[in-house]
Amino acid sequence: MLKLNLTSLFILIIFVVSIFAVSVTAVDFSAGSETSAFELCSCEVVSDSFTVYNLGSEGANFMVYVEGSGASFVSFTENVFSLEIGEYKELNPFVGVPCGVIGNYDLNYIIESEGVRKELSKEVIVGECEILGMELVREGSICSGAEAIYEFELTNLNGYAENFSLENEEVLDYSENPVLLGPGESKRLFVTLKVPEESGEYNFIFNILGENSGGVFEKEFSLISEDCYSVSVSESEKGCVGGVYNIEVVNDGKAFEVVNISGDITNRLVSLAPGQTEVLVFNANTAGVFETNVNLIDTKIEVEHVLEVISQQECYLLDFSFEDIQMGLEEMAVSIDFRNDGLKRGIYSLSTNLEWVTIVPNVLELEVGEEEKVHLVISPKEEGIFELNVGAQGDNGSLNYVESV
Repeated sequence: MLKLNLTSLFILIIFVVSIFAVSVTAVDFSAGSETSAFELCSCEVVSDSFTVYNLGSEGANFMVYVEGSGASFVSFTENVFSLEIGEYKELNPFVGVPCGVIGNYDLNYIIESEGVRKELSKEVIVGECEILGMELVREGSICSGAEAIYEFELTNLNGYAENFSLENEEVLDYSENPVLLGPGESKRLFVTLKVPEESGEYNFIFNILGENSGGVFEKEFSLISEDCYSVSVSESEKGCVGGVYNIEVVNDGKAFEVVNISGDITNRLVSLAPGQTEVLVFNANTAGVFETNVNLIDTKIEVEHVLEVISQQECYLLDFSFEDIQMGLEEMAVSIDFRNDGLKRGIYSLSTNLEWVTIVPNVLELEVGEEEKVHLVISPKEEGIFELNVGAQGDNGSLNYVESV
């Protein structure tokens, strides 16, 4: 009886071990991936990929999870599944790295089925990458103090859609903000920018927020602004009553300008293109000082023109003089220097009060500032002391100079 029991027990043990061996060998699987490491950027989300193959002799249930230093980056859309004999399944977990995180991290994918555990390891290399390309396509005005429209091309370098929000204190307006871009999508953005008042090189920094990823980063570009605004006016001058005077206002800058002209001659606004001239015509009917102020709208640039109008008598000034002459009865020649100190060209007729004194030449034609010598040919008839008067009469009747000796 005992012998039978021992035999039965031995057979039972053999049967159980056989069943256990069959059950162990019935579960078999493998996991593989085309990559053992991959790179991605801080703030970026990518889709990883690996495949689980059922190599066992029967269908099985599987569960997948992840361990390692980069485990917190991974999220599964499905991590529990079943595979029949010979079936396989591709898994695509998302790997999303928080903004500001860089370095090398381990991902250890754990696959379990009915007590059997296998591991697939990968390395994640996280760097600081651009997720938004921002290229200056067209510059606006580079004139100091101006409002200018700049054109940028934005490109989403992410593998997912992102809403980019831009900030800059110097920007007055955006054609669109925030800007929604799909993966790899590009879009033109027009930015109205206030250029600083002072000329020079400036760096403009856009603070950009990726609203979906939470990423914050900067984009910087520089421009060199110059003083494009300049206006000039004719030099201040003296004029004569009765004259007609042109006062020129010139846009010497590189930008279109609105000029305010005010003062004693006229009051008006004038629009001037670069290099354009506005001529103010003034008829000087009375003597006086006439001021013209010219300033550029919305700038601090201001210039002034002063026209001093004097009488006709003051406009014709002839300077000459001579000293006492001592001589005998013989003929003698004396030179006198005449100079036109007036504002106008003059023609003068010269004469004396003594018939025996001849003036050569007796007509002078002098430009402004011009000098000329005149000779007095003296042929006295008798001895004595005589008063010699030399007169100069302007052709316009406004001058009558007399010098005596």
